[in-house]
Amino acid sequence: MKDFDDIVFIVQARLNSQRVPNKMLRPFADKNLFGIVLDKLLSSNVIPSDQIYASVYEEELFFEANTKRNIRTFQRSYESANNDSDITKIFEWHDKLPFKYVIIISACNPLLKVETIDAFVRQFMEQEEDNLFGVIEKKQYYWNKEGIMVTPWP
Repeated sequence: MKDFDDIVFIVQARLNSQRVPNKMLRPFADKNLFGIVLDKLLSSNVIPSDQIYASVYEEELFFEANTKRNIRTFQRSYESANNDSDITKIFEWHDKLPFKYVIIISACNPLLKVETIDAFVRQFMEQEEDNLFGVIEKKQYYWNKEGIMVTPWP
């Protein structure tokens, strides 16, 4: 049986995006991408707020997570926040946080609903397997208000 105390919820962010520098803090719907996802996680009825971590390097992201929202942070190294290829650097928190499971929530999708996150967590907790993983073609998928997919499935 899985225990919620064994799960960490990670939002990993950096300001050094090559395509859109500072995108995590750029204005978006009177907020910013990073703040939107953090607020959604805090509004969850399923996720314990003390198990949400923001993995950040820059002081501005620390301020958004820890100071403004009282979310725990993992201090990324410079190498982690500025490296696109070394997975051991990018996920350097992996062996440093005392949890059995990790659920990574992307801050790059402001349309992700908290209900979708909660449903994912519930499914993971209810299944017997110790993992829940999906691989699909790297593409953006969108649904309308009725839940009908409006982008073609691969």
